[in-house]
Amino acid sequence: MPRFRPAPPQLVATPLLLASLVVGCGDPAAPPVTLPPAAPSAQAAHPGAEPGLTVYGLGSLRRAWPQSPCADGAFRQFDFWVGEWFATNPRFPLPPNSPLPGTPSRITTALDGCAVLEAWGGGGRSLNSYDPETGMWHQTWVPGPGRPFRMAGNLRADGVMALRGTRHPYFAPSVAWVDAYEWTPVDESHVVQSFTFDVLPSGFHLGGELHYARSTGVPPIAGASTPRCQPGGEAAETRLLDFTLGRWTVSAANGLELGTSEIALDPTLSGCLLEESFTTPKGYAALGWMYYDPVENAFYRSYVDSEGERLELRGAVTAGPVALEGAEPVPGTPDARVRVTWTPVSPDRMEQRWEISKDGGASWRTVHTLLFTRA
Repeated sequence: MPRFRPAPPQLVATPLLLASLVVGCGDPAAPPVTLPPAAPSAQAAHPGAEPGLTVYGLGSLRRAWPQSPCADGAFRQFDFWVGEWFATNPRFPLPPNSPLPGTPSRITTALDGCAVLEAWGGGGRSLNSYDPETGMWHQTWVPGPGRPFRMAGNLRADGVMALRGTRHPYFAPSVAWVDAYEWTPVDESHVVQSFTFDVLPSGFHLGGELHYARSTGVPPIAGASTPRCQPGGEAAETRLLDFTLGRWTVSAANGLELGTSEIALDPTLSGCLLEESFTTPKGYAALGWMYYDPVENAFYRSYVDSEGERLELRGAVTAGPVALEGAEPVPGTPDARVRVTWTPVSPDRMEQRWEISKDGGASWRTVHTLLFTRA
């Protein structure tokens, strides 16, 4: 899905439910035997867990075996877009000697159907998911040569998926960049994606559409090379997040091993996206996207898991510990805030601290401390 960008002023370079943790207990047969010290338990791993706050599955004992909570209902509303496509812009017909019938696009599902992933042949990816807490669909778009943004919306009664997002450039906070996209299923083999981009209050407006035709044999999505996120580039701040890269064993504060996290650079986006894949032996999985937004001058993280949970975080750009914050309602406190801080301890260890605030950020309480050890 291409993103159309006006030439902005020069930017100044300056950022859920684990598999059930079930500990079996049994009575030994006579005669009595001496038992070894008890292994760390899931309950002991998070004694202060907040109901409704999901951190790599901590605080939930629902998922003893792989399930599919996203198998039906609102989670399936975007399925009409899933598949392999060639997209064309009716304003710019393809030349007669074009090697392909359009720009390739591959839309897949992940996390037992809880996420819809887009790989756009023009250079970019999007992470789409339904949030049952807000009743809305959300999209995070991270391009190679362009600029990332986030949108939210719903499937309308007429079958059109309509998402909208607003950005406020750090160099002009009173200015709004408004992105609006609509996906209209024409039939089983055709989808029209229309868009508008408005800069308020300047009156700048841009609009257009793409026509998706279902196909088979779409070539691999190669992406587009760009120096944007490398040293000296517009989004060079992305490299401040590189200390999180690697394959990690994730443990709770009491030493209980929770699962494996692999954080890697997306090869199709020239290092602009750090993608985490978290898995457990019992089938829980999660995806986390972390990236730098040069328009907002902030780090962002979108996190979706196989239980249908979603978390969006934002934080200031720093060279030390990275702290990102977002809304995460908990029972009795619909306006609760969550803060996650990544602190490099050594080249092979990283600490992740989860805090919650029930007073709008005036005070915080630590509810989880996780240790990442390089595997």
